[in-house]
Amino acid sequence: MRAAFFEPIRQIKAAREDKIKADTDAAHQLKASAQSVSETYQASLTEARKQAQKLIIERRQQAKVHAGETIAVAKQTFASTLDEAMKSLAQSREEAYQSLQSDRDQLTQLVVSKITQASDKIPAGSHS
Repeated sequence: MRAAFFEPIRQIKAAREDKIKADTDAAHQLKASAQSVSETYQASLTEARKQAQKLIIERRQQAKVHAGETIAVAKQTFASTLDEAMKSLAQSREEAYQSLQSDRDQLTQLVVSKITQASDKIPAGSHS
């Protein structure tokens, strides 16, 4: 009778132990899987950070090159503009000089003409 009474309890106990063992095994498998996923995630994150750092360095180098090119173009444009301004200034100076010479020549002719006219009006015997 004791055996009949304890047998169902032993079966329930064995079933519980089997269930606990199965749950514990499943938990260990889930933990191992989570660890693997975590390691994969960390490796991916590390690689992404390396790629981001590499990209930042490349972009900075490209920006430096672009800035250098922009500065070179600006310097060339400035030099060209300065050269054109200097040529324009030299041309304006030459035109002003030519205009002054022309004005001087005209003024000289006018003065000579006035002196000649004035000397023609003076009587011949009054030159001292």
